Amino acid sequence: MRKVLLISLLVLIKLTASAQRVRVFNFVGFDGNFSKTHSAPDIQIGQSLLMDSRISFRLNTAVSFSGDFIHRGAIPNIDKSRTISLDLKKTHFVPTLSIPVGAEIGFRNVALGVAVELLSINIGKSLDSLNYTVIGTEQPIAGLEVSPAKFNFIAAKDGFRSLDAILYLSYTYNDTFSFRLGLSRQGIMYRSFITTASRTSRFDKFGFEEVKPFIGIRFNIEK
Repeated sequence: MRKVLLISLLVLIKLTASAQRVRVFNFVGFDGNFSKTHSAPDIQIGQSLLMDSRISFRLNTAVSFSGDFIHRGAIPNIDKSRTISLDLKKTHFVPTLSIPVGAEIGFRNVALGVAVELLSINIGKSLDSLNYTVIGTEQPIAGLEVSPAKFNFIAAKDGFRSLDAILYLSYTYNDTFSFRLGLSRQGIMYRSFITTASRTSRFDKFGFEEVKPFIGIRFNIEK
């Protein structure tokens, strides 16, 4: 899905050559998606560059703040050959700052859009040892610390596991209000470390990816 989204962005950007009129909008957006394992409402503040012609093209960039709610239950190991996993006993809240970029190609009021996060910073705390158990070990692991992956970059080896991407249709009314409906690909990743008196060593990575419906609204203010 990563390659499909990036290729889609490049194709859409190439179409700007036919643009006739350029308009700039500031926008505020609100999105939400929910599932049994993970919910993530977010707010976005950003700017759009609209190339307005018969076939319009819009380039979007923003700063997004989301609240990831990882619901209690099993979180599998990233390494499928490993049997060790986590079991959350209660919902874990992870605030996240991210920078998404995206593009839309449209006709009249309807557009097809795609967006992907370039980077994200998770500012959630480490898991309290009382709020999870490690499954697949015969005895408790002393000195184990589990926390969300703090910094995720799209070009990093594991970066895309914790970055979000969306594919959607949008309807814009009078250039000021857009309604979006589509699919969201979201990833969650936890890193774990074992700390002793002399050293800290990496243990395992846990997480999952989901594709689920999402809904959003966007308020556009022309500059």
